[in-house]
Amino acid sequence: MKKPKLKLIMTVFMCILLSLSLAGCEKEIDMDEEGEEVFKPGNKKDDDELICGGRTTKIDDKAPKEIKSKDITEFSASFSLNGDWQAEDPRNRDWRAFTFTVKADENGDLIACEETDGVSMPADEKLLTGLQEAIDKNDLVKRNGVYDVTAGLPPEYQRCDMEVTYRSGEVLYFAEDNNPLGKWQRDICKVFMDWFADNGNDFLLPPLETSKISRIDITFREGSIIKWYSGITVDDNDAIDGETYLFGRSVYDYDTKSSVSDDYVKFPKDYYDRITEILSKYRISQYKDVPPYANWRQDEFDSDPDSDDLKLEIYIEYEDGSILNIRTSKQFVFDEIRPILDEVLEYQDSLFE
Repeated sequence: MKKPKLKLIMTVFMCILLSLSLAGCEKEIDMDEEGEEVFKPGNKKDDDELICGGRTTKIDDKAPKEIKSKDITEFSASFSLNGDWQAEDPRNRDWRAFTFTVKADENGDLIACEETDGVSMPADEKLLTGLQEAIDKNDLVKRNGVYDVTAGLPPEYQRCDMEVTYRSGEVLYFAEDNNPLGKWQRDICKVFMDWFADNGNDFLLPPLETSKISRIDITFREGSIIKWYSGITVDDNDAIDGETYLFGRSVYDYDTKSSVSDDYVKFPKDYYDRITEILSKYRISQYKDVPPYANWRQDEFDSDPDSDDLKLEIYIEYEDGSILNIRTSKQFVFDEIRPILDEVLEYQDSLFE
């Protein structure tokens, strides 16, 4: 009889907290001579105008949705991404905040910088071209002049923004709720990550795992076919040459709603050595899926929604006790992981030949 009472008390308490958080939060918003809200690209004071607990949306109708110039003279972008990263936050978060800039120093030379870690070096044409390609690839100019930010979100979902100035004087600027699984964020990060690494500084690259793998389970669906690869313990009646711990592969067809095959072989003694050898070449921790927010609120602002007929789940345990969970239904993430997955599956499928 105590549980309903406790639930009522907690409900009342949460309502009080919510009302307190919403009270007295609104700040005065600047108006122009015609009584319209002021929003200008690059105005960082917009954060001070957020309606606490609510959503602030402003649109600069004069911001062009087409920019002719491709010559970047200044660049800045701030966002967060899920995953494990080599430059870890002291709080050991499973996500990382990035602030990338390209701007002129006192001598007029363009300097590229990741401001969170304070690492910088002279920018070159390859970096600027790569950034423009990422902007075009994600059609970011369509966001130009939009400020759409929600207050009170978890840290990794709070405001992200981008501002780009071109030699022509044209400006691309927007601010929105961050998506830590976002495509444009990953593309911009990858441009800087690879560029810094090519120039001898790999501080942005996710860490390479050095511990040996002690377990790996893979579930992979593409189209109507779903496959499972995993070690499995069977009864004595199903043992192979007296061994009850086997390696299994199951294939199921969603269209026909029937099993295609179930195959088992003796678990190879060098299996984890081979899997570790394959995966140790890749920095797969950047694809780590971080609960509880990994799929929270995605439908509202996700420009790359989940695919209904694409699913990848990889569960890995390491001998040092660490665990890596990769779960995605996004085509662009799958495309990045595909070469890694193909190499692993090629080895696993060879065990049944």
